[in-house]
Amino acid sequence: MGSLSVAVPAGRAPGDPGTGAGRVWASVTPRLREHACLRELDPDRRRLRRRPDVWLIPGHEGAVERSEPVVAVVHGSAWTNEPAAVRELVPPEYAERMIALTDATLASADWAIAPSDYTRRGVMEGYPLAPDRVIAVPHGVDADVFHPAARGGRAAVARALGADRPYVLFASIPSIAQKNLQALKTAMGRLAAGGLPHALVIAGGTAGGESPELLARIAADLPEAPGRVAWLGHQGDTELAGLMAEADAFCLPSLIESFGLTALEAMACGAPVVVSNRGALPEVVGNAGVITDPAPAALEAALRRLLGEPERAHHLRAAGRERALTMPWEATAAGWLAVLEAAAGRLDRPGGDAPRPSL
Repeated sequence: MGSLSVAVPAGRAPGDPGTGAGRVWASVTPRLREHACLRELDPDRRRLRRRPDVWLIPGHEGAVERSEPVVAVVHGSAWTNEPAAVRELVPPEYAERMIALTDATLASADWAIAPSDYTRRGVMEGYPLAPDRVIAVPHGVDADVFHPAARGGRAAVARALGADRPYVLFASIPSIAQKNLQALKTAMGRLAAGGLPHALVIAGGTAGGESPELLARIAADLPEAPGRVAWLGHQGDTELAGLMAEADAFCLPSLIESFGLTALEAMACGAPVVVSNRGALPEVVGNAGVITDPAPAALEAALRRLLGEPERAHHLRAAGRERALTMPWEATAAGWLAVLEAAAGRLDRPGGDAPRPSL
């Protein structure tokens, strides 16, 4: 049996590594190429010189109608998990387009890969794929890039603030409502009023189309302690790793989260991690971080305890790094490959035979 032939729709692969989908695609597909033959092909072309064994398609870009098996990589399904939250938090024009594209994609797919059990449940609840054809394969982390020895974060924060301060890091697109930055800002203001010296550092660019008022709210100082907010914008991997490794805590208080890649990257850097109890975040963090309600009072209490207990923070730094090391991108690629082989009829049980990090 020769190398598995995998077709990818030309022009549809997520190309922006600044997005979660682009980051995942750019991390997994080079590793897949080590074990399978990946080719970009036009899915609308009926006659191909060499037909692939299987198609690997993005899960939110529209249908691929082929006679060969089709595997879709789905990054979210919150509109079926938590429809009320999506209606409240996600702009309707974005949600409607995402749902329509995903509906079309999954109607044409034979199998689906989801990054978490949370997202897998949403796919099974909202779409007619058989449960044994929806496989959870967690995202991964490059531990050679994201590691505790990374440096430069505290110096970058000092330049931005004009003073050297310890800090709590938030890394995501801050204008996305479901990321819940304003609750974290409220919690940080209360901590500052109580005497803690920490700044809030925001690492993340814009989504595009934000109003000047929203951008001003993101960058605004804490009313209780001016000079404690640094919005650094989008960061490359090296810069982000430095910020994570030198943070006193990393906090991702999302109200909806299909995986939480930056939380995993922060754990790989040895940052003590605080996340909400929503979506897939408890799966990703496990016992290696603090899981809390995402309301300001709960975030304040969780961060106050963590920042005030050095021994606990030290334990979480080690536990987070240990957990992150069980989730390399190589394991993600192996999981995708097993699903592709099962779809192509080369493997019977992808859920059982694929190497799968422990969640």
